[in-house]
Amino acid sequence: MGTDARDAAIVRCTIDLARSLGLRVVAEGVESAEVRGRLTTLDCDQAQGYSFSRALPQADFAAWLTARELSELALSA
Repeated sequence: MGTDARDAAIVRCTIDLARSLGLRVVAEGVESAEVRGRLTTLDCDQAQGYSFSRALPQADFAAWLTARELSELALSA
């Protein structure tokens, strides 16, 4: 999606189709800030991938999530 206009068109149409059917969209394999930004622009509901974090053991994930939530709270204050 980051380098191929045809891929971006497929993603945009998929999101539009899901919206018209009342569905939520989760983008998988998001590996760059550029793609994250484009998905945000397209109103994608959720995303996951290395752009956020590599796969983590449960205990490490809990710590990562807590730190992320605290960071978001600090930014919104």
